Amino acid sequence: MADLTKTEDVYTKKITKVALLIFCISSLFYCYTFTVQVIPSAISHDLIHDFVISTTTFGIFSSSFYWLYTSAQIPAGLLIDRFGSRISLTIATFTCGLGTVIFGLTHSIDMAILGRTLEGISAAFSFTGVIYLIVKWFPPAMLAMFIGLLQLTASVGAISGESVIANMLRHYSWRTIITTSGFIGIAIALIIWLVVKDHPTHRKNNISKNKKLEFGMLQSIYIILSNPQTWYIALFAFCVWGPTLAFAALWGIPFLKTSLHISTFHAANTIAIIWIGIGLGSPTIGWLSDKIKRRCLPLIVTALLGLIAMYCVVYVPHLPRFILYITLFAIGIALSAQTLTFAIVKDNNPVDIISTANGFNNMAVVLSGVMLQPFIGKLLDMNFHGTIINGMKIYQPHNYHIAFSVLPVCFLIAAIIGIFFIKETHCKPAYNIDLIRKKLSNSSNLQPFTEDLSAIYNIQHSIKHFYF
Repeated sequence: MADLTKTEDVYTKKITKVALLIFCISSLFYCYTFTVQVIPSAISHDLIHDFVISTTTFGIFSSSFYWLYTSAQIPAGLLIDRFGSRISLTIATFTCGLGTVIFGLTHSIDMAILGRTLEGISAAFSFTGVIYLIVKWFPPAMLAMFIGLLQLTASVGAISGESVIANMLRHYSWRTIITTSGFIGIAIALIIWLVVKDHPTHRKNNISKNKKLEFGMLQSIYIILSNPQTWYIALFAFCVWGPTLAFAALWGIPFLKTSLHISTFHAANTIAIIWIGIGLGSPTIGWLSDKIKRRCLPLIVTALLGLIAMYCVVYVPHLPRFILYITLFAIGIALSAQTLTFAIVKDNNPVDIISTANGFNNMAVVLSGVMLQPFIGKLLDMNFHGTIINGMKIYQPHNYHIAFSVLPVCFLIAAIIGIFFIKETHCKPAYNIDLIRKKLSNSSNLQPFTEDLSAIYNIQHSIKHFYF
């Protein structure tokens, strides 16, 4: 077995222009995945009308992005840890663009779902792939801030997928917009292949000298999942990001159209305030966490802020428009705490399995979309007793009040987890090398673990079966 004490390579101590270029180019894919991820929200009425589907089916269609996106997180992390980000991100970006082209051209809802699943499985590489590069190219003291900056690019992509797309619909058909977006993704894949490098030259040499530790596939997953903190962090991330994917990325626009009596264009611009809050809050919270050497305090404060702000937006009637904007921005700030969980994952795991560990955490993040998007659609259908115009159900605010009741609860659970369960790392490695060595030395530990791993995937299958 390799020497576990050599898992931590000498870190980069300064930021270079090459590092910044690689970060910007690799982040394009993550930005792009958020654009294609939230586009259905801006074109929901067009999709429901053209494909002749119910809101429940539309929720399933939108969440189909997350089916393989969720399941592929751990495999994607394993592949990135083994082969690096350059080749992984190139193939994934090309596949995502191809899936978007299929979605834009098809007239079949089944083929549209196929396109969305291709987008999802390839997008599984986007976040962990860039974090891999951040760990290799940037000083560890700036980890949380750069993860926050990465989330800023996601907000740009989300705003493009909602507000910008809503504006473009005034001039172009949704099929033209989607198909063009697909070819843009393919072009990004080429740029990534030409620009991105996995390691700085001096780190390559250091890795070759120290013989980088090679964990086996089951060993890597076992190390991660046998740590209770992995589960607490993942549950916090699930609860905080769930409202993002359910409200900001899908159902928020139709809710605001109904409650404020505004157009899709104006509703999309209003929802964009949440993404602005996420974009500005993510690097700020990351920087603040690195500065004060605390992880848990920002998690707790933002979760409580999200609880209050989400309750006000959904349940307080006739909010003045200016107060509504401030509250939506506060929701964005609260949601941005999700990015900090990946820094805590880094604190709790050896560097050689960081992509796999972040893959598991990101699986919990996107699982919230798999569950909450169609669940809210189902609640809307179950409580609908209104009118139908041109085949479209006209929902009333009270329908959304019932369906959105789960969102404040998510923030409440997140706050409880942050207060009582997640341990403070003070931005330092919190794992025990000797304990890891002891666990891996007993190979019999892996036998019952394989049964636990199968159970995780059985749970995902049961969730999909429930909604179908």
